[in-house]
Amino acid sequence: MKTGSLVAALACLLALGQMAWADVIVMKNGRRFEGRVLEETDSYVKGDVMVGGIRVTASVARAKVESIKKKPLPEDFFDAGAGKSTRPAKFPPGSTPYLEVPFVGRIGTDVVSPGIVRCLNYAAGQKIPHIVFVVDSKGGDIDSVREIRKALEAQSKNLTYHCIVRDAIGEAMVIPAWSKTILLQAGSSLGGVQLTIGQTKLSRGHTLEILRSQTANEASSRMEAQGFPGDVIRAMIEPTFNLTAWTAKDKKVHLAKELPEGASKDHVIFSDTDDKQALTLSGAQAAAIGFGRAFKGTSADGGKLLDLPKWTSVGDYGTRAMKEAAAGEALRKKKEAAAFENSMRRTIQRRETVQAYIEANMKDAEKYDPTKQGTYRQQRSYEWNDRVVITAGRVSNEFTKRASVTIRALQRANTGIKELIGLEKTAEKLDLTPVSSTAELANQQNSNNVRIKLLAAEARRKSHIISE
Repeated sequence: MKTGSLVAALACLLALGQMAWADVIVMKNGRRFEGRVLEETDSYVKGDVMVGGIRVTASVARAKVESIKKKPLPEDFFDAGAGKSTRPAKFPPGSTPYLEVPFVGRIGTDVVSPGIVRCLNYAAGQKIPHIVFVVDSKGGDIDSVREIRKALEAQSKNLTYHCIVRDAIGEAMVIPAWSKTILLQAGSSLGGVQLTIGQTKLSRGHTLEILRSQTANEASSRMEAQGFPGDVIRAMIEPTFNLTAWTAKDKKVHLAKELPEGASKDHVIFSDTDDKQALTLSGAQAAAIGFGRAFKGTSADGGKLLDLPKWTSVGDYGTRAMKEAAAGEALRKKKEAAAFENSMRRTIQRRETVQAYIEANMKDAEKYDPTKQGTYRQQRSYEWNDRVVITAGRVSNEFTKRASVTIRALQRANTGIKELIGLEKTAEKLDLTPVSSTAELANQQNSNNVRIKLLAAEARRKSHIISE
């Protein structure tokens, strides 16, 4: 062998020795999952894999696995589509590069999670610190929204999000909820989810109410973490959560469930009293309570408003990536495999949502249970940014009222348990291993029912004593 060929062969072997390897899980039905095997037992195989362009942790039944093979793992396997662009180092010294990402159209069709993932990975990989979302959407698929939320959260330490809002209706509020800066164009609207509770079902045993409620929980927590009263965004997502805003003599904006006695109706900014319609704010109303700032212009004008030096666009990668991802998603949905992938991905996501919903309501049941020690309080009062005061009306310590709150929380938890049992049956058909025992879930449901009956009986007894 020639010396040159020997050197080339050694170099090739050395490169292979340094290369990472992927696991290809081949199922007996022909399905394939690529990624990394995290755990393998006699009953299941758990892997960190890509499903439908989204990175998820999934388990499949060991008996249904044909084989597990090795293959080279590209360095950017989990960041597919990150792409390359002009690096910030090539920009003038002291510049602040940003990437504009259109969030325009229906979520799940025109705006798809793989497109958002590509844009965020691209910006993080190229050290572009700012993302400017241009939001003009009336919402869409809530499962896609949850995937987008996870992508935003995953890169939140590397990137700062801003948004220019033309319309952010319904599920599109995911972007303002994660944005440090909300810029409101003239004529813009925010919030306003349309919902008929108890009638709309997304799949077997899984109601839209649970998804909406948990989305509201997460968005509210996110806004509160940024120092803003989460009740505003909760009212925008959850129809049964009402809110009123008005200005008082102290010239501050006040938020509460309803307008208090003596408050001037002439000073009301908005009043949401419809339990079937989520709160919708105009851009002017949102700006009046400090939920964003009035803005004229485009992304290029944002730097001056944000006081960021040499605000520099990195080009149209965001627009191209979103269009390509939407086109790719449309093609993928036409294939038979897409139906299976979507079912698996959504089942995984929905199980997480329902589990969190059950846990949240069980915590509420423990918190307000009148048979437990402690005092039931719902009165709050605090200021935000020296402008907004949020309060809630005083609630008495009466046993019956506390029992009512506890019973409602237990009933919600039981609704979630029923949904989770149905999801576990769906997961079994998709070769996913269960995350919850249906027998244990049924026992918990029965236990909650017994607790509800005992609380209701005790509340009736105490009410009878009081009335006499």
